[in-house]
Amino acid sequence: MTRPLERVLVIGASGQVGAALVERLGPEASIPTYARSAVRTGVQLELAQAAQDRDLADSLVEQLSPTAVICAAGLNDVDGCEGQLERALAINCEAPARFAAACARRSLPFVYYSSEYVFDGFAGPYREADALSPTGAYGRSKAQAEVAIAEVHATALILRTTVVYGPDRQGKNFAYRLASTLAAGERIRVPNDQISTPTYNRDLARATVELLRSGATGIY
Repeated sequence: MTRPLERVLVIGASGQVGAALVERLGPEASIPTYARSAVRTGVQLELAQAAQDRDLADSLVEQLSPTAVICAAGLNDVDGCEGQLERALAINCEAPARFAAACARRSLPFVYYSSEYVFDGFAGPYREADALSPTGAYGRSKAQAEVAIAEVHATALILRTTVVYGPDRQGKNFAYRLASTLAAGERIRVPNDQISTPTYNRDLARATVELLRSGATGIY
C-alpha cells in the first residue's frame, strides 16, 4: 500500500529532525509548526501548552486537516530532564499522546520519535521487542510515551533514534558542539562507556517519509 502524503503536520519544524522532514516533504506537502520562541512564519505550537490544554491537540488537528501528523518536537536535553520529570513527561509523553489520540479519532497516521534511552544500556544491542528499562528521567518520559501512544493509537509509528546529527540551523547537536568547542581550543567531556549508532537527520527524515508512505506501523 502506498499512502499519499499531501498535508503532513510536522510538530517541531524548527528542530533538526523537523527541518529535515519539511525539506524532504517540500513546502506543498508539509504544515510546519514552531514554538513561539522561534522566528518563523507558520503555525505556532508549544507541546507544554498542548499538555496543559486537553482540547488543543484535537482542535488543531481539526482546524488544519492534515493527512498525517509527525511529532518531531520534545524536551531532548537528557541531563536537563533530571530533576524535572514532570515537565519531561508533559512535553515528551502527555502532549504527543493527545495528538496521537486526535489522529486515531480521524484514522490519521501518527509518527513519534522515541529514543535508545528507553533501555538501561546494560545488555545492548537491543531489539524492538525487548522490555523497556529506562534509568533516567528522559528515558522514562520516552518509555511512558511509547506505552501511552500505543494505547490510544493502535497503528501509530514509533521510531527509536540515537545520537541524531546532521545539518541543524540551531547548531545544537553533538557534532556542532564538538566542532565549536575544539575550534575554540577548549576541552569537552564525553562518555567513554557509551556505544551508539548515530542517526543522520536527513536519512531519518527520508526513512520516516518512506515508512509513512508504505503504511508501516509499530516500533522501529
